[in-house]
Amino acid sequence: MKDAIKNLKKRPDLVLVDGLDKLDINIPNKNIVRGDSSEESIMAASIYAKVNRDKLMERYALQYPNFGFESNKGYGTKFHLNALKKHNPSPLHRLTFKPMKIKKVESNNKR
Repeated sequence: MKDAIKNLKKRPDLVLVDGLDKLDINIPNKNIVRGDSSEESIMAASIYAKVNRDKLMERYALQYPNFGFESNKGYGTKFHLNALKKHNPSPLHRLTFKPMKIKKVESNNKR
């Protein structure tokens, strides 16, 4: 999010953040819990982000067909979690994703 804000052509007067995660930015910002259900600008940003992420995941599905990205859109479905157990993670996988931590521990124990 910080990169997105930094790359804006026009500097905003205030950044509304959905949730409790504080942003370390040099622009006034306000956290709003459940902001995507109460603030129109957050609602719009949330829809925009989801639509773009879904399109991106469909493209990634072509590159990494083992994970079912076209149908799970990056969420940890049963199919996706089983694929993680069967295949090595793709470069797209976040290492902070809990099943990735478990997989790393499992692979370390096999050595």
